[in-house]
Amino acid sequence: MGLRGRVASGLAPQRPISTTWLDGGTWASWHDQHDDPRSALRFHLANVTGKTSKAIGVPSRRVQLVSMCAGQGHGVTAGALSDHARRGETSAVLLETDAGNVAAPEKTAPEAGLANLRVL
Repeated sequence: MGLRGRVASGLAPQRPISTTWLDGGTWASWHDQHDDPRSALRFHLANVTGKTSKAIGVPSRRVQLVSMCAGQGHGVTAGALSDHARRGETSAVLLETDAGNVAAPEKTAPEAGLANLRVL
């Protein structure tokens, strides 16, 4: 279903992605929008997580995942890999430059049982 269909059916996000971090906020605070079920960022996260989880589920010998501009890693640590049957077979690298955001996946990855995840 395209965006027009989601809007018509009420499935589209009710709030746009906030850009308040541009006015003095932080990248970490920008990620707080993941907690708002009506935000576009939460909607985007659900799409990314679903597609990543589906791709990881394709049979292969090894799964390697690279997330560029990974932010706090929500799409990987709390999303696609958190309860995926192949999480133990998956090697993941999250690339992020913001030190505040890097701390989040470094903490949540071990809690989610993701031993093969590195944050750079």
